[in-house]
Amino acid sequence: MKTENLRELFKSMAMVMLLVLLSAGVIMAQDTRSSLFGAIDQTMETALEKKADVLTPKTYQKAMQHYDKASKAFEKGDDLSDIREELEEAEKYFNESIKNIDLANVMFSETLDARGDALKAGADQHQKDLWDDAEKEFRDAAEDLEGGDSDDAKEGGQRATELYRKAEMEAIETNLFGSANTLIEQAEDAKVKKTAPKTLESAKENYKTGIEMLEGSRYDTEQARELAQKAEYEARHALYLNTYIRSLKDEKKTMEDVILDSEDNMRKVAGAMGVESPEFDQGLGTVADNITERSASMRDSLNQVTSELEATEGKVSEMEGRLSEMSSLESELAFDKEVEEKYNQIFNMFDASQAEVFRQGKDIIMRMKGFAFDVGSSEVKPSNYTLLSDVRRAIEIFPDNKIIVEGHTDSSGSEATNMKLSQERADAVREYLVENMQGYDKERIKAEGFGENRPISSNKTNEGRAENRRIDVIIKVENMQK
Repeated sequence: MKTENLRELFKSMAMVMLLVLLSAGVIMAQDTRSSLFGAIDQTMETALEKKADVLTPKTYQKAMQHYDKASKAFEKGDDLSDIREELEEAEKYFNESIKNIDLANVMFSETLDARGDALKAGADQHQKDLWDDAEKEFRDAAEDLEGGDSDDAKEGGQRATELYRKAEMEAIETNLFGSANTLIEQAEDAKVKKTAPKTLESAKENYKTGIEMLEGSRYDTEQARELAQKAEYEARHALYLNTYIRSLKDEKKTMEDVILDSEDNMRKVAGAMGVESPEFDQGLGTVADNITERSASMRDSLNQVTSELEATEGKVSEMEGRLSEMSSLESELAFDKEVEEKYNQIFNMFDASQAEVFRQGKDIIMRMKGFAFDVGSSEVKPSNYTLLSDVRRAIEIFPDNKIIVEGHTDSSGSEATNMKLSQERADAVREYLVENMQGYDKERIKAEGFGENRPISSNKTNEGRAENRRIDVIIKVENMQK
C-alpha cells in the first residue's frame, strides 16, 4: 500500500474515532443532566400543572431563579456540588409553592373561573391591555396572600375578577361584532349618512340591539350572532348604495335611467323564470307578481316530482330489500345443504359403539361412547387413539370453525372434584388433538369442563352414570372453506 493511501486511511480512522468520542461525550452529558435534573423537572411540571406560576408567583419565581442558575452552571461545566445545591433550593421552593396552592385555589376560585372564561374568549389576544391589567392585579393579590395578607389578597382578587370579566365581555363583542363595527365606521367615514341613511341606521340598530342582548346574557350568543350578521350585511349594503348613488350623480343619470336599468334587470329574471314579454306599464310590482306566481308553480311542480321520485325510490328500495332477502335465503339454503352433506360424511365415519353423532342447530356434536378414562384419571389411554384419529379426521372436514372439547362426569364425588376432573380430561383430549393435527390453527380448539352440571341421563343407575361420564367434541359450524 502506498504511503499516501496509508495517510488517508489514518486520517479517516482518526476522524471516526473523534466522532465516536464526541458522540460518547454528548450521551454522557445527557445522562448526567438527566440524573441531576430528572426529579426536579418532574416537580416543576407538577407545579406548573397546578398553576403555581399564577397562584404563588413569588415562591415559584424563587424556585425558577435557582433552577436557572443550576442550568447555566451545568452548561458551563461548573462543580456538580454547586449545581446540586441550587437544585435543592429550587426543589424546596417548588414544593413550598405546591403546598400553598390549595389555599390560593380556595381564595381565588372566582378569579380563576373568570380568568379561564377570558382566555376562552381570546381576551389575551383581542383585549391585551385589559388582560394585562387583570393579570397584574391577580399577581399582586397572589403575592399578598403569600405574604400572609389575606384581606388585601381578597380585595385584589375581586378587582382582578372584574377586570377579567370585562376583558372577556369585550373580547366576545370583538369576536361577534368586530367586523360589523369596522364596516359601520367605514360607512360613517364615507359619509354614507347623506346617501343611504336608512340602511346605515338599520345596521346601527342591529348592532346596538345585539350588544344589549349580549350584555344581558354573555353566554347565550345565538341571537346576538344573528344580529351581528344583519348589522354587517346592512353596513356592506349601505356602502354599496353610497358608491352606486354617487356614481349616478357622476354619470348624470336621471331617475328615468335608474328605473329603466331596474326594468332591464327584472326582464332578465323574468326570462329565466319563463315569464315571456314582461310589461312594465303598470310598474315593477306587476312583473314581480308574475315572477312570484311562476316561481310558486315551478316549486309545486318540483315538490310533486320530488314526491314521485321518493315514492319510486321507496319501491326500488323495497324491491332491492326483497332481492337481498332472496339472495340471503338462497345462500343460507346452499350453506345448509353443504353442512348437511358434510354432517352425513362425519355420521358415517363412526359406528354406534364408537360415537353418537347428531346436529344441534348448526353445530355438530360427536358424543364419544367408546372413549373411557380410568377412574379418577385424565390420562388418554392408547385404546382411545383410534377413536381420536377419527375425531381428528372429522374436525378436518370443517377446518375454519371453532371446536369445543367438553368434559362431563357423573355425580359421584364432590362437585369441586368433578369440575376439576372434567376440565383436566377435556384439556387432555384437546392436547392430544392439537399435537396430532399439524398445520391446524390450535387457537380454534378450546376445552371446557362442566363436571356433573349437564347430565344426559339419571345418576341413580349405573347405566345412567356411565352415560353422564363422557367427552363431547362440538364443531361450531359458522363458515365453510371454499
